[in-house]
Amino acid sequence: MAFDACMMRCVLDELSSAMPEARIEKVLGPRNDEIDVQLHSGKRSARLVFNVGPNAPRLQLSERAKENPKTPPNFCMLLRKYFTGARIVSVEQPHFDRIARIGVSCYDEMGFRELKYIVCEIMGKYANLIVLDSEDKVLAALKVIDFAASTVRQVLPGLKYQVPAMQEKLHPLTLDRAAFFEKLSAFPTERTGEKFITSTYSGIATQIAHELVYRATGDVDVPLCNIDTEGFYSVFEEWQRLLINRDYTPTLVIDSQGKPTDYSYMDITYLGDSMKKLHYESFSELLDAYFEERDRLEHI
Repeated sequence: MAFDACMMRCVLDELSSAMPEARIEKVLGPRNDEIDVQLHSGKRSARLVFNVGPNAPRLQLSERAKENPKTPPNFCMLLRKYFTGARIVSVEQPHFDRIARIGVSCYDEMGFRELKYIVCEIMGKYANLIVLDSEDKVLAALKVIDFAASTVRQVLPGLKYQVPAMQEKLHPLTLDRAAFFEKLSAFPTERTGEKFITSTYSGIATQIAHELVYRATGDVDVPLCNIDTEGFYSVFEEWQRLLINRDYTPTLVIDSQGKPTDYSYMDITYLGDSMKKLHYESFSELLDAYFEERDRLEHI
């Protein structure tokens, strides 16, 4: 599953509940495209992983220890200067997008307390990690985007940070029956239920759309003209309430050879008996299991 906006919500919920007001003890740079922040809160320690690489972009809490280079990347060194000993004071998800905005209370060079933000954008190949001051001015970015790279949006030190442009889609967690049926009536009936969901609502991965259509119809690839609309809305609303109530089920999908193929925040039923599923207590355990095994298989 792509790390969609709903998965971002799940991970940020876990960060807020499991590591409230966490203190940043270390900043590590195991890879050029990954920063791991060692956190401590109460009796728990964990790493907050910011991966903005092309193959596994994500944000997660992790219990995994990794090897780190003897000479840390320059961006890692800069984050150490800013954030070692600082404390996380806020966790936000702007516009319910694949963006985390983490407020950090730290000290400036004169010893005065100040607020900075770590912004993690999980946008596929455009994923980025950005540091802002209290007025949203860019202080540093792992991937600098200048005018040559983009004429629409630049990410450069000294510029005001701009949130990536939003798609013109409905917020997926707004309980609005009328809006659902209005969009449904205007959507081509020969197109599938999955396409209706992903085209109409933001932040929903294709895998989840398949699951919702399957729960409504017993199949995945079903055109709208063959779907009972009331039943379809009932399933969609049930999914909305699952997220609103934070009734998550961290789920790992494994194929017949024992290879992890997918992960989700809810049970996946449309795959039938062809896949095995494992359920976890937390998203940190789920994502550690998925990426650790995937990394192992890639290096065999």
